[in-house]
Amino acid sequence: MKKTSIIVLCLILPIFLFTSCQSDDPAPPPDPKSALSGKTAIDYFNDNGLRVGWNLGNALDSHRDNVGGEQEWSNPRIRQETLDGVKAAGFTVIRIPVTWRGHFGPAPGYAIAKDRMDRVAEVVDMAYNAGFKAVIINIHHDDSRPSSDNPVQGWLDVSKADDPSAIAAINAQFKRAWEQIAERFRDYGDWLIFEGFNEVHNGGWGWDQAPDRLGPIPQAQFDAVNNWNQVLVDVVRASGGNNAQRFLLIQPYNAKPHQAMSDKFIWPADTEGNEGKLILSIHYYEPNAFCLRGGTPAWTGTDEHKNWILNEHSNTTPGFTKFKERYIDRGILVIMGECGAAAASTISYNPTVTVSAADAYDLNGSTTRTAWRTRRSCSRRPETTA
Repeated sequence: MKKTSIIVLCLILPIFLFTSCQSDDPAPPPDPKSALSGKTAIDYFNDNGLRVGWNLGNALDSHRDNVGGEQEWSNPRIRQETLDGVKAAGFTVIRIPVTWRGHFGPAPGYAIAKDRMDRVAEVVDMAYNAGFKAVIINIHHDDSRPSSDNPVQGWLDVSKADDPSAIAAINAQFKRAWEQIAERFRDYGDWLIFEGFNEVHNGGWGWDQAPDRLGPIPQAQFDAVNNWNQVLVDVVRASGGNNAQRFLLIQPYNAKPHQAMSDKFIWPADTEGNEGKLILSIHYYEPNAFCLRGGTPAWTGTDEHKNWILNEHSNTTPGFTKFKERYIDRGILVIMGECGAAAASTISYNPTVTVSAADAYDLNGSTTRTAWRTRRSCSRRPETTA
């Protein structure tokens, strides 16, 4: 939304001299869409009861032939009625993943196509009109590995981090992308949240020590992810307007919980006075057999199972108490940016499972979980998320 102002001109005319101009009309009321809370992320989310979110997945993040779209993965065009229904169902946060690839002009400007930016803004406005008080947009599948839908590697390719010329070009495009997004939304209130990227990885999905993956992740790739997080903060803050106080989501490598605990993950520096404006985002699909593979583990939401989630249960997935100690106790809000559970066609779904897991995560009211919704393939169906 463009900032509006009333300008009263005092003109010196050949005959009449007006030394002052006054108006009896009252100033227009401030636009609530542009309002800033002046709060930390923890206080903002707590005060507004923002506990459970919903991902508008596989819509604006869908892509085909290296071009981000909206209906490429079998979902219908986004409508106001859909978001109204999601809000009425009790969700209080909405994440709108956006794939921008295929909509950039050439270097060095990397101009984002107006129709793409306009459509994203239109959907953001729909979310606001539906009553959401936290709306997240990001750069989503611009880093995607080659697939049957898209044989071309995305431009945000962390595997090129050790190639100086390649990573310099990627960094330049990333910076320009966020300069343009920040400029377009600079006057939106802090209910609109920016997230720099999504699940950036080299094909190994962040499992740097698993024997069936790619082996240790090179330090240059951690450096690239840390740099992109810092660039997000620096670019958004420098763009002015309400961006000076906007909440920003920070992801570790591949959004993996254990990577958020790694000493290789460097928390970005924010501007003075913005303590508590940066938010940690991790993606949590545990237990893996139930959440991603459609399996049938003995998981019933008992106190024993909650304890399994809260306390460290493996060397690759830290318990949630670790996040309280490392982040929440330091005034940093933690968001489970994606979560969910797959449904196998041969089993019935027990919603107690994911509800109990999510409840166990709510440490001192300083966490929010955001379910992944999709109509594509056989996994993560909307009725199996909490």
